Amino acid sequence: DNLFRAILVAASPLAQNRGALVVMNNEIHSAVDITKTHKNNVAAFKSPNMGPVGIIVNDNPIFFATVTEFKHKIYDFNENITFTYIPIIAAFAGDSGELIFSAVKRGAKGIVYAGFGAGTYPDTVKNALDFAVKNNVKIMIASSVVEGVVEVSDKNFISAGFLRPQKAR
Repeated sequence: DNLFRAILVAASPLAQNRGALVVMNNEIHSAVDITKTHKNNVAAFKSPNMGPVGIIVNDNPIFFATVTEFKHKIYDFNENITFTYIPIIAAFAGDSGELIFSAVKRGAKGIVYAGFGAGTYPDTVKNALDFAVKNNVKIMIASSVVEGVVEVSDKNFISAGFLRPQKAR
């Protein structure tokens, strides 16, 4: 059922220029925003920030709006590197930054740090993140919270924007 409707959407001219789409339970979602929100519910996938971009009615895809102006930034580091070790490190109470120091010492080329709330982190973590940057490790700040956007004030860090840590990686 989902596969059949996904083919209908893929074949529709209305789906052009909308990026990768996910079709489940008669809903059409942007692959950028969709995430699993329930462990075992049949309707486990949602798009918390944007909602579905369309629905399927009587085997016809219907899109709610034209393609949005919002674009997720694609990061081109202008380097020919295969990123093999990019850990996701989640913030926690009492975080000393030790996991960041360890990741740098183990050869991480990048770190996705899943901060609190809007991507905030303790001062002790800031010191570790600065150490990583000094060692040519790319730092992306994401959030452990499902909805909302991360903005970073430190020019050495990259914001994950609306992306969950797993997609930011």
